[in-house]
Amino acid sequence: MKIQKILLLAIPISSITVLLLGRNFFSTINNEIKFSPTLSSYGFFQGKMSDLLPATDLETFELSAPLFTDYAEKQRLFKIPKDSTITILSTGKLNFPEGSILVKTFYYPNEDNINSRRILETRVLIKNNTRWNFATYQWNETQTEAFLILEGADSQINWTDNNNRRRQINYHIPSSKECVACHKSKGKIQPIGPKVGNLKKWLIKQGDTIDQWQHFIDKRLITSNGSYDSFEKLPDYNDTQKDLTKRARAYLDINCAHCHNPLGLANYKTLNLGYEVPYKKTGIALKYPKIIHRMKVSGDLHMPKLGTTILHDEGYDLIEEYVQQLHRNKPFR
Repeated sequence: MKIQKILLLAIPISSITVLLLGRNFFSTINNEIKFSPTLSSYGFFQGKMSDLLPATDLETFELSAPLFTDYAEKQRLFKIPKDSTITILSTGKLNFPEGSILVKTFYYPNEDNINSRRILETRVLIKNNTRWNFATYQWNETQTEAFLILEGADSQINWTDNNNRRRQINYHIPSSKECVACHKSKGKIQPIGPKVGNLKKWLIKQGDTIDQWQHFIDKRLITSNGSYDSFEKLPDYNDTQKDLTKRARAYLDINCAHCHNPLGLANYKTLNLGYEVPYKKTGIALKYPKIIHRMKVSGDLHMPKLGTTILHDEGYDLIEEYVQQLHRNKPFR
């Protein structure tokens, strides 16, 4: 296959780049607030904690193109102060009001009981004095509480995937420094997933099919003058009925662009992988052999650098198909 010949051109990054990468990735941003030692103290959930039933003042949201994290399933919540609203920035990102909270919980289906789940961690972002503060909570074995951790942790997980394959993974809960690595932009922590294009999604809520974005507008949780219409919806990259190029660009956007952009940690590279960046300005034409190589290779050179310990088979297949298409059409679309 011709693409295999191209992959041979993928050159390992130099030792200088490795040093730069390490220095940038694991620099520290200190929190400006003190987080509680236990997750339960915040009252994010009502009733039995492991049911993950949100408290009435929190909203559930889903992403059209979600970040891949070793096949973990996720619950995403946000909370904003009463009588406040989220506004839209010119970039399509959301400007959350002071005091806002984002809560993301990671879990796997429980092999011993198909009606339950094994919850591993909950990550919390709290906005205070215009800055986001970050904390990670690890759930205990009895699933009754989650405790604040700073140094990260590992848990062996067994589960059956959607193709009925038994899988095993040594799931890694990132340290505070690792979390900051992906969430840092211009020296500040920023949310990655919630933005206009990624919230435009139809979903089932309380038995009804709703337009999530319009739902938030109608509830006055988001204030918009119609400017959101200019931002294209990110497609579900798992939907094979949708355009290949758009699916691949959405995948690269959510999994790679938080670092590979002019303000991200990999800004010294020639890649800008945001979905709405014109193709000729992304650098993909020059770098696509290396992109597919870095996704497949294991170890320190693997990309995405953090948040994955195993290959995302479906994601790799998608980007490989996209790369092959690019190679056939050389080099620009």
